[in-house]
Amino acid sequence: MSTIINRDSLLELLSTRLQLLEIEKGDVDTEQSLFEQGILDSLSFLEFAVEIEGKYDIELDFSELEPTEFNSIEKLSKIIENAN
Repeated sequence: MSTIINRDSLLELLSTRLQLLEIEKGDVDTEQSLFEQGILDSLSFLEFAVEIEGKYDIELDFSELEPTEFNSIEKLSKIIENAN
């Protein structure tokens, strides 16, 4: 699965949240922290991670990663690719 597909798929998983925040998918900087952009907080990130695990049938283990290693769409895409 390519990174582009992952990015689009991840943005799709965030679509309801983006609508609530009145943010267009195209306005999301995929390389910037989702937390810094105000899209996710710690609770919504956990919900997002569960959705990612279900969609890609993977188990995400963030225990050995620094938060900056998984805080953007781009970085999450790479984690998903490595998990597959």
